[in-house]
Amino acid sequence: MTALIIDDEIQIRRLLRMALESKGYTIREAENGTLGLQAAVFHKPDVILLDLGLPDMDGVDVLKRLREWSATPVLIRASLEIGPLVLDPVQHAATLSGSALKLTPTEYALLAQLVKHAGKVVTLKQLLRAVWGPQAEQQSNYLRVYANHLRKKLEGSSLEIRNEPGIGYRLVSV
Repeated sequence: MTALIIDDEIQIRRLLRMALESKGYTIREAENGTLGLQAAVFHKPDVILLDLGLPDMDGVDVLKRLREWSATPVLIRASLEIGPLVLDPVQHAATLSGSALKLTPTEYALLAQLVKHAGKVVTLKQLLRAVWGPQAEQQSNYLRVYANHLRKKLEGSSLEIRNEPGIGYRLVSV
């Protein structure tokens, strides 16, 4: 049995590798969606463990592309959480303290990146690339506008989006 792990976080890949190897699986790994799709074609795994928050493409898009030609079972880690905020990457839905949080697709994509790296600075370039694509790497004004929208929507919660001038943004629980 072969398992393909598609995840950009090496610690998670290591943990899953150890758990699955102990059950007799042969493991293949990919750190982004593009490499994951290539590995799926080349290795034809029996199961795929897919992270939805990949650096180069949305995990849901990877799943859609896989489903165009493969019926291989795919396991997903279903939600991202920090404090009172829960993001459901499959439904592109968010709740804050149990209430639905209305977000545009762009706001959701930006918030998902910040939640995925909660407590850490995410660089301007990383955020621009992940949310708007590589052609937007010089458009930091996009981030200012959307970060302000998100700040207003998180007001009154224990979460705060902090600007690290010239570097990026950080989502923290206060």
